[in-house]
Amino acid sequence: MKRVLKYASLLFVSTAMLVACGKKEDVTPTPETPVTGNDICLGGNTTKITIDASTDASQSSYNGKSYSCTAAAGQAVTIFIDIKSKKDLDYIFIKKVSNGGQPAEFKNLTTIKSEAGADLKGGTDFSYEIPGGDFINTPLQVKIPVDQISANSTDVYTIWFTKSATIGGAKGDFSNTKSKTVVGPIYVTLQNGSAAGLFATQSSLLLGDQANTNPSYVTTSGGVNTLAGASLIAGDATEEEKTTSLNAVDFNFVSLNAAGTAQGDYSTPYFISVGLRKNIDFSNNKEGSTLSTFQKVTLSKAFGSLTATDIAALSSPPSGATKVVVENNSDYVFVTADGRKGVIHTSELTSPSPRTVKVDVKVLAAK
Repeated sequence: MKRVLKYASLLFVSTAMLVACGKKEDVTPTPETPVTGNDICLGGNTTKITIDASTDASQSSYNGKSYSCTAAAGQAVTIFIDIKSKKDLDYIFIKKVSNGGQPAEFKNLTTIKSEAGADLKGGTDFSYEIPGGDFINTPLQVKIPVDQISANSTDVYTIWFTKSATIGGAKGDFSNTKSKTVVGPIYVTLQNGSAAGLFATQSSLLLGDQANTNPSYVTTSGGVNTLAGASLIAGDATEEEKTTSLNAVDFNFVSLNAAGTAQGDYSTPYFISVGLRKNIDFSNNKEGSTLSTFQKVTLSKAFGSLTATDIAALSSPPSGATKVVVENNSDYVFVTADGRKGVIHTSELTSPSPRTVKVDVKVLAAK
């Protein structure tokens, strides 16, 4: 099997090539001076970002990391990834959101050629397979030619690397950026001119509490998705992978006692962080650890009219507000564990449990 991220470097270049170092080569890239900061554009369509995670035992320091570059309109841009790790690496997943539209799998590549001529084959699910063989602390270099950017627009690419425990086993999921994931997701923003601001949005999502069959989990990384518990975790996931997969969830709709301290009599609907579930007697599940925060708000305009600027101007919830009572026809500001701010609007809340609620969600792109 292969291994993924102790060292990574991202480079955006005006070109239309895609190359990866062969896994069998014992080549170490020339070390570069570590660079801090998220916006390091060198001019034109070139941005260079260096990440050194060589001391990161869990390889999680760069999960949710954001990078941005000002790009010239009408010219090709390449994302160059130079990545090294002690963990397996089997697949690359890519999502794209343009100007606040719906997220989509990045399907424009049919295959990726390595330096040795091997294919990083594009699957029917539009993931890209890393060539077979051991990738143990051996650098992988991949150049991903992305779309030309339009004038006065913003494109955000979400990229993550996954592994498959067995041949033919689960390899990840576009709906969950942390399913089988060993590195990422990272967010890469390309912007040209006076873009109006980018956020992902999704309307009329039907959620059900733990006694209902509708999905109860919502993720907002690389777009807004709903997931049921059964589909959230790959069947062959390890204990570590189960926790990682659950940590993709930004909020969970459940029915608890009035105080929100236990499932109790299911009298009160809540949005909670997955990091709270293990303390609210959901002991039959492998639970995550991430903590989003929530606060009910009164908006100055209708939810549908909210812009990215409006959302950014909202006050963030208190740091310890990791759950909130859900009311009908109400609005809630939330901040994810990796710092993305969003707003939830509720409608059609039913009672008692098993209950459902419809939510509209807008979330800012990663900073």
